[in-house]
Amino acid sequence: MNMVAKALSVCVLLCAQPSQASTLPPALAELQHQLERVVYCIVSRWTHEGKTTVYHGTGVQFAPGLVATVAHQVDGMDDIALYRGDFRFSQADIIAIDRVHDLAVLRVAKRPGGLALNTVEDMPVGTEIFKVGCPFGLFHVTAQGRIQTPRTRIDGRSLMAMDMLIYTGDSGGPVLDLQGRWLGVIRGYLTGTPNISIAMPIEQLQALIQEAGIQGLE
Repeated sequence: MNMVAKALSVCVLLCAQPSQASTLPPALAELQHQLERVVYCIVSRWTHEGKTTVYHGTGVQFAPGLVATVAHQVDGMDDIALYRGDFRFSQADIIAIDRVHDLAVLRVAKRPGGLALNTVEDMPVGTEIFKVGCPFGLFHVTAQGRIQTPRTRIDGRSLMAMDMLIYTGDSGGPVLDLQGRWLGVIRGYLTGTPNISIAMPIEQLQALIQEAGIQGLE
């Protein structure tokens, strides 16, 4: 079964619920400008029995030529393309994947910059956060929320739970605190609770990068 189909059968559904986009505080204007350079929209295509299905998602550049996203957005796809605000497309290849934690690393054409992959402690409940994503293929849409619960384990995975609704296409986008620290990668929302979204903690992505021996980090 294709990974996309599998993802629909587990306890976490893909991003499919709308939310209210919000404007970031003025103090984060510079950070927002930086994110425009490192957040990509992803368009992946899968053809089966003559029918092509298009999926939208989000990715985050953490070093020149290296982009993190969720595995269910890219695993098994026939074609993966990324674009930013300038709408210049870049073809991508998977160079590392963790299907258990639903994470993947793509290699794309090198462009400068990247969101810092610093280790961040578990944030307390109520911490204000925001996300950046590509809902329905729209570029760089932000929304705010709060950490909902302490780290939660589901199916053996450590997850961040948030009260931030998300759109189809936000999967793979970054969750950050108001200091601009990258906390996690958006995965989806809990089945039956579309007002609770979840993300994979950033240390899971760091572990994948280390285990894959990925070079090129600045």
